[in-house]
Amino acid sequence: MFDWAKLQLKGIWTFAAWDEDIDHVIFMEIQPNGNFEFYEMDGQDILFNWQKFEKYRKFMTEDSSGDKINTLEGLVVSHAGEINQIFLTDEISIPHLSKIEAILREVETELPENKRNGNELADIVEEFLQELSDLDIEKFK
Repeated sequence: MFDWAKLQLKGIWTFAAWDEDIDHVIFMEIQPNGNFEFYEMDGQDILFNWQKFEKYRKFMTEDSSGDKINTLEGLVVSHAGEINQIFLTDEISIPHLSKIEAILREVETELPENKRNGNELADIVEEFLQELSDLDIEKFK
């Protein structure tokens, strides 16, 4: 979706999340150049990467019961082994993209007079306000 290499990250970053089945975890490992690989593990996969599975599983299950943490979206594991748990919340973390798009379009829209955009007009107004100290600001607005 973007040029991962521009992040200039070191080492492999790992993302992990439960599939719908409690014993099925999907992993994605991303290399510093942006290449990535998906793989999955389940409770039956004891021989292949058993230690790795268990290390992540303890961050994805309840301590007392061993059940899946219901509010856990997944894990983000840095190249240094730092593990961050991502939880569901009632908050919305995605911005209102259509409003942001409208603002960007408005700022970049050329104005009919002198074909200037909104940023250039704001600069002219700011410069004008600094030159006229006795201007009635309310009237100007």
